[in-house]
This record gives sequence, C-alpha cells and structure tokens, in this order.
Amino acid sequence: MEELTSRHDPNPYPGRRPFTTAEGHRFFGRADETRRLAELWAHRPVTVLRGPSGCGRTSLINAGVIPLLRDTRHDPVPVADVGPLAVPLQGRVLPNAAFPEWDPYLLALLAAWREDPGEAGPVAAFLRRARRRGRFGAQRPVLLAVDCAERWFTGRALSRGRSGLRELLTVVAADPGARLLFSVREEEAEHLVEAVARHGLPVAEVRLGRLTWSGALSAVVEPAQQAGRPFEDGAAERLVDELSTTHNATAHESAAHEDAGVEPVLLQAACRTLWDRLGETDETISSRLVPSLDDILADLCTATMDNIVDVLDAAARSAGATSEAEWRTLRTWERTPEEVARHAAEIPSSPEEAAAAARERGRDGPAVSAAARHLLREAHLVKSVRTGDTTTDVLQHAALALTLDRLGERPKRSRYRTGPWHRLRAAEAALAAGQPLLARGLAGAAAGHPDTDAGFQADVQTVLGNIAYLHGRFDEAARSYQRAGELLQTIDDSVGVVRQLAAEGWARFATGDVERGVALLRSGADLAPGDASVQVGLGRMLWRAGRPEAALAVLSGVLNRHGDVSEAREIRGEILADRGESESALRDLDRLGRSADPAARAARALALARRGRLDAARAEIGEAVVAGAESGPALYRAAQVELMTGDTGTATDLATRAVEARHPPLPEHLRAEAWRLLADV
Repeated sequence: MEELTSRHDPNPYPGRRPFTTAEGHRFFGRADETRRLAELWAHRPVTVLRGPSGCGRTSLINAGVIPLLRDTRHDPVPVADVGPLAVPLQGRVLPNAAFPEWDPYLLALLAAWREDPGEAGPVAAFLRRARRRGRFGAQRPVLLAVDCAERWFTGRALSRGRSGLRELLTVVAADPGARLLFSVREEEAEHLVEAVARHGLPVAEVRLGRLTWSGALSAVVEPAQQAGRPFEDGAAERLVDELSTTHNATAHESAAHEDAGVEPVLLQAACRTLWDRLGETDETISSRLVPSLDDILADLCTATMDNIVDVLDAAARSAGATSEAEWRTLRTWERTPEEVARHAAEIPSSPEEAAAAARERGRDGPAVSAAARHLLREAHLVKSVRTGDTTTDVLQHAALALTLDRLGERPKRSRYRTGPWHRLRAAEAALAAGQPLLARGLAGAAAGHPDTDAGFQADVQTVLGNIAYLHGRFDEAARSYQRAGELLQTIDDSVGVVRQLAAEGWARFATGDVERGVALLRSGADLAPGDASVQVGLGRMLWRAGRPEAALAVLSGVLNRHGDVSEAREIRGEILADRGESESALRDLDRLGRSADPAARAARALALARRGRLDAARAEIGEAVVAGAESGPALYRAAQVELMTGDTGTATDLATRAVEARHPPLPEHLRAEAWRLLADV
C-alpha cells in the first residue's frame, strides 16, 4: 500500500515512514553503509543489521541495498516484516487458526512472500521456487530479508517457543545458496545473534546509528535538487546544524562536523514539513524558511500527540463491548495531546538519567500508559536501550523533554487521523509488543469504515479473529472468522471462504465443540476437493478428535489423489506409529528427512524402538525433544521410547511434560494413554 502511494508523492522526503524501493533515487547519506551491507548480504549466510528505533534500517535495505544489488545482477526477495497477524501489504490476511500447528510469525513471513503454507517444509520449498524464478539464473544465491525481527522476542508468548525462527535458520543452514538478512532493533539484537549462533551459522553484523554531518547534508540537498527546488547557499547547512548533536558548532565545513550526528527520523520529518510549507512561488529554499530545532521538534510532537490521542480514542470506542476490567484499563489511557505530552516528558533522556531515577527511593516511573508508550516507540519519539539484562525507554532526542512539556503553549492545529489500513497494520505492531487490548481496539476501529470494501472488512474480521484465537478466546475468534467468510462469499473469493471455514472449525474445535469443528472442516473440503491443505487439515482434526481410522482414510486419499504431499505423509506416519504399525510408519516417516516436524521425528523414534533398534531410536529422540519442547505428541512418544530403554525416571518426566504441553497439546486419546503410562510407572 505504501509502496504504491509513494510513487505519486510530490514531496521528495518520506517523513517518518521508511523509504520504499521505488524511492531509491531519493535516498542519500548512507553510501558507505549501503555498499558494506550489500556486500555482506550477498556473500554471508546470515547478516544482522542492528540499530536503535528510527535509525533508518528499513530505508537502508529498501532504497539503498536492494537497488544496488539489482544493479549487480542479484535479485533479492521482497522484504518481509515479522508479525503475528500475517497482514501483508498486498493480498488477503491469513487466518491463524486455519494453520494451528504454525508459529504465527513464520506464517506472516510466508504471507509476505506469497507462499502457500499448506505444505510441509514451506520455507525450503519457497527457497527452491525462488531460485527457479530468479532473473539471473538458478546458480545465483537467494537473498531473503526479514525486517522487524525483534518481534520474535517481544511477542514471545505468541510465537510457539519461536519454532518459526528455528525452522527458518535450520533451512538456511542446510542451503548453501541461501543468504538471510535480519533487521532488528538494538535492544533485542543480542538475543537474535545468539539464536543464529546456536545453529552453527556465522553472523556478520552491521550497526547503524546516526547520520554523519556530511551524510545528513547529502540527504537534505539531493532530493530537493532532483525535485527542482534546490536549497540556497548555506540553507541546507543551517538545517543540518539545527539537527546536529553538536548544535553549537558554527563552521559549516564538513570536516569540522564529522563527529556530529543527526537522527534520521528527525531529519526526514523536518524536511517533509519544510517542503510542505513552501509556497507556490518559492523556487528555492532560503535560510529564512529553515525552522529552528525548537520548531522542528514542536511540529513533530504536535502531530505525534494528536495521532496518539486519535488512535487511543478510536481504540477505546471500538472496544466498548469488552469486560468491565478491560474498560477500566481503557479509561487510564491519556485523553488529550497535552496530557500524553506531559507524561511523555517524564521519560528519561538517557540511560544514565534512567539509572539515576531508579536509584532514588520512592520515585515513581513516568505516568505514561503502556499503550501510549508503545505508540511513542512506533512514532520514534522514544527508543528502548538495553543495559545488561534491563531494557529502558529513553527519549529519542535530549531536547524533546522541554518541547513535550511546553506542548500546550503551541497554537492548536487540525487533528491528524490515520486511515483504516494503517490501523490494521498498527494492530499487528501492538499485538507483537504485548498490547492485545490496544491491538483489538485498533483493528475494531477499522471495522465498518465507509471508505473500505467487503474484502478489506473481511481482513478486519480475520485480524480480530486472529487476536482472539492467539489469546485463547476461541468463541470470539470463531464468530469473527464466520463473519469474514460471509463477507468473502459476497465477492466470490472461494479460496478465502475455505480458509475461513477451516479457521472457524479449528476455533470451534478448541472450545470443545468437536462435531461442529469437524463439520466445518468437511464443508471446506467439499468446497475445495482439489486443495490438499484443506484435506490434510481435516485428517489432522479427525486424528486429534480420536478418530484415527477416519483420519487415515482422508490422508491416504490425499496421497492417492495428489501424490507425495509431505504433511499428509507426516501425519499418517505419526498415526501409524502410535497404533504400533511400525513398518508402515517407517515407510512414510523415512521419506521426510531431517526437516520433519519434531512430533514426526519422535514418531519415527518410537517406530524404530518397537522394531528393536533402540540405539537409533534414542539418537533420534534426543533432537526431537529439544526441538519439540512444547509439543505434547513429541514428548509423549519420547516418553514411550525412554520407557522401552528402561529409563523410567526420564519417561515419567517426559510424560508429565506431555500432558501439560500446549503447542500442540496432546489429543485426548493420547492424553489418556499418557496418564495410563504415568499410573503404571
């Protein structure tokens, strides 16, 4: 959406949104960083681009590195955002419940890459297809970029133990032609680097910070020159000086300013505002038009505070039907721009100031609410910094505290309001930041918007369903998915309707309404007899419902009709292993390789143990338990293997963990067997 609108934007400065790939001709000031990052990404297995919020990581990748690589006969895959709701810039929002085994963050990456998640091993399959589709030949490396990687850690409660990150790294480690670039905020960078290192992958790191004085000058001057309204002599230098961390410097020679630093987010916001204020007769930009730092920060804060209040008000209104306790939480949100600004002004300006405040006994932290604090981070007025094991919020610029404190003295401006699409994207960011109530309110604020169509409203209902599903409100999720399906029927989106039926079915199943869940999956399978993923989903649900015979019939039908569908073979192999049909189970499971799901690898170990191959079974089960630490089926099968080898203590521990596991939980018929195992031991 932003990619499309930016091409027609007459303002050559993007402001606080990132540069897009189409705006590479307007991107200046990062030449050295662009060359270095392009070189590493093209030649290293994993590269981590790290830096604080607002430093321009996304812009560097989109407008700097990707155009440069394309000029050197590389073809990077479109950048994908990590997020728990799978809200791509183009295309339908995926219902998370339709893919109950999936880490929602990996599901979001596949949605951004427009890859069907209906098959086993989709990341490896995507790499194979991307290599075939490459414009410069199948021998060129496949370049993947994952933005907002910090969300895998800030939203860890939703990430199924970050299994998606493990799967992504496992596939990259096994593919010598894969090149993976992560962009991550500084406060979570070490967690990401450690996760990569655990897979034995070498990590190349690039740290991005402020623009140099000369880089900032180039970023100011060149876009205006291209747009036909150049800066007069000294005017651009004055603007950079106003924004520089060495604000008291007087000389304009670049050599005297190289130790200075300019925050990219402030520079772009200032330049965009300056350009918008030019009159029709202003052919050049003179020094008299350049605002002071106080005016730049005041304009930025005014727009941000108005936006935050608008977002919070809309979220509170749309969430009016929530519980009384949640309504009381909503009531604590700031009601006026001045109130938000006054609370934000209490946020420390540096880690040292934050540490000093923490040492003062009896001093409370800033009164700004968690929801408003999240929105301040997203607006880049506040950034998080990590000191040891502690993460602290600080203001992006030291001068912001005074500006925020005096905001009420500024003349009132018209309120700034965001559109429905941006609210839907903001809901995803809020959910990843641990703000589910704000996320639900933001998505709800886009519901029924008059300037949207039925497809968009179906996306809204899907997002609301996903938020509810990921937080265990399965009845609410089912109702939202049902409404989404009804909307998609009106526009004849048959694929979308089938996905919503599957999502509603799994949500109903999670409430305990097994018959309704199975009926909905059967309806989807009847509507899409050629869709193997829907048929496999039905087989999986029948197995979980304790109907292995029916599940085997469906899964065997999929394999007979569609050929070697890995997920169908995987589930069938698991069922056969549980039933003691070890030889048949191994025929299926041996074909999956090491990319198989942990539960399937545990099933293979169980089949091996029952065939008397105990050493091979124990070797297999060790890795399966580590990878499937939250998987009920994997842990229960591991317990059976340990029991067969005579290690009753480990078997008891694994069986206990199995009945408590939730990602995925044990089906009821296996849960009953696990309890019998514990009783017998």
